[in-house]
Amino acid sequence: MNQTIVKAIKERRLLELTYKNIRRTVEPHAYGVTKTGYEKFTCYQVKGPHSSLKPHDWDYLDASKITNLVLLEDSFSGTRPGHKRDDPAMTTIYAQL
Repeated sequence: MNQTIVKAIKERRLLELTYKNIRRTVEPHAYGVTKTGYEKFTCYQVKGPHSSLKPHDWDYLDASKITNLVLLEDSFSGTRPGHKRDDPAMTTIYAQL
């Protein structure tokens, strides 16, 4: 379990990270283990490019593929529209909004 992701969710703080060689800033919403045994987290990207042409939006990231993770001092107000608690794809939830 990544304590930085858990702390960011509990304190509603932004995370800066590299995923698929792209630097992003995200609002983390949920983090846990999927039915297939992978640690993943749901986040809303607010800064940085995407690997596709989609606008900033929801991402479901594989925690093992994240590098350069930084907990920022900046916070966010709460859940974004579209966030669903108790993700049925996760068998264990470490933290969620």
